[in-house]
Amino acid sequence: MKTRTNHLNVLIIGGGLAGLSCAIKLTQLGHKVKLWEKDSTIKRKVCGEYLSPLGVECAKSLGHEDLFSDFQPIYGMNLTAPNCSLVETDFPKSYGLSLNRQEFEKRLMAKALALNIEIIRGEIVKEILPENKGWSINGHYGDLLIGADGRQSLVAKTLNLQKKSTQKKVALHIYIKRKNDFQRRGEMIILEKAGYIGVNPISENEDNLSWVGDQEILKTWKNKNEFIAEVLKHPRLKQLYGENPEFGEITSVAKVSHHVKGMVTHNAALIGDAAGFIDPLTGEGMTRAFECSLLLCQALEQHSDLSEALKSYQNEKKKVTTDKKRLNTDFQFI
Repeated sequence: MKTRTNHLNVLIIGGGLAGLSCAIKLTQLGHKVKLWEKDSTIKRKVCGEYLSPLGVECAKSLGHEDLFSDFQPIYGMNLTAPNCSLVETDFPKSYGLSLNRQEFEKRLMAKALALNIEIIRGEIVKEILPENKGWSINGHYGDLLIGADGRQSLVAKTLNLQKKSTQKKVALHIYIKRKNDFQRRGEMIILEKAGYIGVNPISENEDNLSWVGDQEILKTWKNKNEFIAEVLKHPRLKQLYGENPEFGEITSVAKVSHHVKGMVTHNAALIGDAAGFIDPLTGEGMTRAFECSLLLCQALEQHSDLSEALKSYQNEKKKVTTDKKRLNTDFQFI
């Protein structure tokens, strides 16, 4: 007998953008949600902090437009080629956002708590057990399990959906003061031999900058500071930040990709980075978080049968990620 989606008990692991967005929307649709978040406080994570026009539309469809206040719009994206030629583009009839992720997640958390969603913070889920037709976490039963717990997803591992990746990319991230006029555009800089750089403006004079490349490159340098100082000698970066610019603490992500065999299984689904993630590309992770949440909630709203809803979600998710996956695969060779 198939489970129906009317008034589901939903268990969500992960209280980031995807998990909170899904929890809020499902609660508004009449479902009962419990959410676990391992961190007791909301921290500023390593993130591009740029929300693409698609991400803005998905967030609006989830009902988040009221949380956009004070975040600055981004009107286009620049591309600097290895020969330093610059292509400037504007988004057609749309805009992105410079989105301080920590502040936005605080706003999402406040919205979730105002809806009386049960959120268990500071507790690491170590075991997920099948129970009847659903799942159990620490004695709490759910008809539907949602994994929104990132690239190291316990849910993906538990459900045997995680796929081994041989990719050896690493990302280094800094905040840096901008010297020239602020053009309200993000930028992708393709380096000749050492990967690529994403530049995302956060404020009038500060950028969020990430380098992504092969980890073997870093092994040839004494330390990360010397490597980033060398990267910042790129002609385009000199235009933006001047000679020998000062920059903040370097943070790194050693696993910048996460592959899955599928996004759903028996009465369970993956969203956000847990549902699969390739190289970070100017903050697209935030867009995918909102997009996954929206697609899953729409599928659950449109299908009374849970198995059909999950099948629909997986099909729609595959459709929208095919082009991005092809694009990011091309970047693996940069």
